[in-house]
Amino acid sequence: MGRPYARIISLAGVFAAALFAVASGGPAATASTTPATTMVRVPMQVVGFDAKVAAAHGYALRKEANGATELVNVRTGSVVPQNVLGGNCGYSWYFLNKRTAKTWTFNTGFHIDAIKYGAAVDFTWHTHVAGPAGYSKTDNFGGALALRATWQSRNKRFHSYGRRGTYHGVVTSGHAVTVLGAVCYTAHPSATLVH
Repeated sequence: MGRPYARIISLAGVFAAALFAVASGGPAATASTTPATTMVRVPMQVVGFDAKVAAAHGYALRKEANGATELVNVRTGSVVPQNVLGGNCGYSWYFLNKRTAKTWTFNTGFHIDAIKYGAAVDFTWHTHVAGPAGYSKTDNFGGALALRATWQSRNKRFHSYGRRGTYHGVVTSGHAVTVLGAVCYTAHPSATLVH
């Protein structure tokens, strides 16, 4: 049957060589194998609260005598700390990537500061890419999320290029609604890709 330990040692050697190649940078990538990627990451802002979503998850907005509004846990009666209601609630991003010589893809998404605003339970997201000679592609996403702080498209959609030139993509609109009822909007990240 041979020496099984010799096979293990051989596999360990191959694994060690692969790790060394990765750690040392490996061979230089050529232009044809390196995708051109541009990314912009921008903050997301809370612009209001959705009382129905908050109520569905055990929270309510309570107006105080001084005019201030507080978010309250209905079960415990405790006030949920909201240091800055109109402040930064996370960030959103948009990448444009060359996939092949004839196609491109993108990655877009958001991350919510779930400790401060609660995880997302619903979202709507719209992107658009414009290019030479009237080129235009729109992608829409949305739906329920199961208490997720992060959502992303992960390059799941691919499109063919039109003519050679510059393509500009942007998140035209998008927001996430959190378990606490915060409505968190994107600041419209964008990216450019030259074909």
